[in-house]
Amino acid sequence: MKIFFRLFARYIFFWLLFFVATKILFLSFHFPFAKELSFIDFLQIFLNGFKLDFSTIAYILILPILIFLIFSAFKPSFFLKFLKIYTFFCLAITSFLVSTDMELYRHWGFRLDSTPIRYLAHPNEVIASFEILPTFIAVFLGAILFLIFKNLYNFLIFKRFLTLPKSNFKQIFVFILFGVSLIIPIRGGFGVAALKVGAVYFHKTNLFANHSAVNVLWNFIYSLSEYQKVENFHFFEREKAEKLFKKLFSQKKSGLNLLKVKKPNILLIIIESFTAKATEFRYKNLDITPRFNFLCKEGIKFTNFYASGDRTDKGIAAILSSFPALPTTSILNFQNKMEKIPNLNRSLKKLGYKSAFFYGGDLNFVGFRGYFTFSQFDKIIGMNDFSKNLQNTKWGVADEYVFEKFFETKHDSSIPFFDVILTSTSHEPFEVPMKTVIEGNDSEHKFLNSIFYVDSCLGNFIEKVKKTSFWENTLIIITADHGSSFPYKNQNFESEKFRIPMLWLGGAISKKDTIISQFATQTDIAPTLLNLLGLRNSEFSYGKNILSCDKNDFAYYIFNCGFGYLRENQVLIYDATANSFLLEKNVKDSLEYEVGKSYFQILTNSFNEL
Repeated sequence: MKIFFRLFARYIFFWLLFFVATKILFLSFHFPFAKELSFIDFLQIFLNGFKLDFSTIAYILILPILIFLIFSAFKPSFFLKFLKIYTFFCLAITSFLVSTDMELYRHWGFRLDSTPIRYLAHPNEVIASFEILPTFIAVFLGAILFLIFKNLYNFLIFKRFLTLPKSNFKQIFVFILFGVSLIIPIRGGFGVAALKVGAVYFHKTNLFANHSAVNVLWNFIYSLSEYQKVENFHFFEREKAEKLFKKLFSQKKSGLNLLKVKKPNILLIIIESFTAKATEFRYKNLDITPRFNFLCKEGIKFTNFYASGDRTDKGIAAILSSFPALPTTSILNFQNKMEKIPNLNRSLKKLGYKSAFFYGGDLNFVGFRGYFTFSQFDKIIGMNDFSKNLQNTKWGVADEYVFEKFFETKHDSSIPFFDVILTSTSHEPFEVPMKTVIEGNDSEHKFLNSIFYVDSCLGNFIEKVKKTSFWENTLIIITADHGSSFPYKNQNFESEKFRIPMLWLGGAISKKDTIISQFATQTDIAPTLLNLLGLRNSEFSYGKNILSCDKNDFAYYIFNCGFGYLRENQVLIYDATANSFLLEKNVKDSLEYEVGKSYFQILTNSFNEL
């Protein structure tokens, strides 16, 4: 019996070494974050990480134990052959996940889960997000990891156990008990609650340190089991949660009227990854967004405006349906639920508006076609509506041509229009059809260069719109689908990653060179517009009128998996996985903690009930 226990002991040790190596590799790949950690942090990463490591090893052992029990009594040599093939297969899969995770973490700021599954139907768009050199390095390191541990397996196990004796009834019974006992590490102990990823979190403020302790194979498989689910968060009894939630939207006064036209044309321009940081950034005494900054003097600038989430599909739902981002998915992935939420375009149709949506990418990407069709847009223009020679970027058509497409639409001056333009060129890999202005081969400089390009396209477009007959009756809203970690490489949860510009301009506005500092989120755009147009907006329950005089202003954003709740001078950032606040700043009323949580609870619970 000893030989069998030595075999399985070595096998467990082998996988434990492997998972320790994956953590070292992850930390090395993300050295800019890792260098901020202390020695104690590194120690905690490995010690706490053992919880998920042993759970993963227990899962891996299930099939070998079953094969052992079936064949060891009469054909033990088959078990050894199976174990080798099975181990190499698991190594290959895990090494691939490790290399994918390392590269995706640079962009998304969270460990690999089921999120990429949503994009498998659009491989070109997924590939476009990867940069060649970092991706090559990640894949190369994953391959090296596989080869090292393939040889280590041969050294530790395969060469040490060339043959096995046949097992007897007593040994089989012991290994049945051993197999049953695997439930303990799988569940993470003897407690009632099953193991969750938050069990390895130890740092109160550094999310990267917590993420580094996560076993990527365990996290990926667990998230697959929860695919297309949103966890219900329950902090309070429902009645209390609803009461707290309503405090956020207890507005009574209508507020400012910034329009001098009763029923203006509305042109909404949504710029990919247009972070507020870029509008304030200078590169060698050069503004990154000179045209946008100049336009701010002609319009109304909102300085404390935030994206609801971190992906384009989440931003679209927040802007046009006032539906907040969800922690791990988007409502656009759920056709039956998406059809139950309000929609700005459908509301504007009651006032006789005609509408069009312009996008240079694939309309089938993340449910755009279904969403804009159900939103009743009269025209939906995507990549295939442009000539083939204009489809010259990995995301489709460059922004300058998308802006030009707008002018091909005939606008009847007697009928108000609501048009939406969504750009894409400032998305990874940041390919732009112009001479490089912001030099540098790293992601940050390429991103800034792409924003400079989009800014020039935007400036040219606005100048052309000013010459049209409908300029005087038009309200133009410029904002972003979401923010960016660039420049400065913010972590996934930091508020600066979610701060985006919003600018109102056009002949229809009554003020110029004006700053509005109220805290607001993308979900507030639709209710604010509808209020200005005199339409009821009670169905937009997650939004408020930014221009209200009630001063109940706040911003709320959601990351994977937690939220940021901001008021003037106040910052509350909550990590739901660790069930703790990552950042608490200037919280004057303890009730604010409960108010922030109530929003998260109402959102996740209401989504699952749709």
